[in-house]
Amino acid sequence: MFNKQLRKLNYSDDESKDIRKLFSKIKEDKPSSLRKIQQNIIKRKEIFSPTQKLKIVKIDEKLGEHQKIYWGVVPSLFGDLLVAITYDGLCGMAFCSHYGVQLTLEILSKKWEGKLIQRNDDILEFSKKIFSGSDIIPVHLLGTNFQVDVWRSLMKIPYANLETYSFIATDVGHKLAVRAVASAIGSNPISWLIPCHRVISKSFHLSGYNWGIHQKASLLAHEFQVTAQRFFELQYCCLKRSCELKKIKYGELEARGS
Repeated sequence: MFNKQLRKLNYSDDESKDIRKLFSKIKEDKPSSLRKIQQNIIKRKEIFSPTQKLKIVKIDEKLGEHQKIYWGVVPSLFGDLLVAITYDGLCGMAFCSHYGVQLTLEILSKKWEGKLIQRNDDILEFSKKIFSGSDIIPVHLLGTNFQVDVWRSLMKIPYANLETYSFIATDVGHKLAVRAVASAIGSNPISWLIPCHRVISKSFHLSGYNWGIHQKASLLAHEFQVTAQRFFELQYCCLKRSCELKKIKYGELEARGS
């Protein structure tokens, strides 16, 4: 659930304890527990939605073979995070702990076409902008019109709130096409920021998640326990600390070389 190497550097003891406790309760997947947790969150009255952070600047069904997609792997609160961008903006984000980096990249990019180019340092700098809390993130969505409609609907779900597959289906004007909507949700290319993890079944079960049900429970545990600002702050600290560790490592190598 946590990135063990960086957890102690970011979380307070109380935060770590409370999130872990909530995670254990959520992953039991008991509808009564999830309903009770959600009711308590509603009382918190925090209003923050992805539309405040993300701006869709371009939409394509797929890219031509000559077009470039830059990707890299950065540290996250949950282990390795794969991030992909085009010239126009963010087009992909996925957790790697469930499938590993290479298979995660294949799953994420199989319908994009385009030329994949690995640029870890550039992606790290872009990721720091994502989680700094100050910048609006340009998004380049790659999918069909139907998929994009579903992903837009996901972006309207506020932080730490839950919606059902049937609600999303109704919102996009296809209330009888719940399975097709669920498939589009499962194809969401920008996990975490476009919050498919906030969608559950109408019976209040967690249902599935492309990157593993434990990852879904972990994301929800964090959202239910800390504010959006604090969540982004924790991830930004994680990225910043990674840069510091890299500088220390390079400094040691240079010292040895001299």
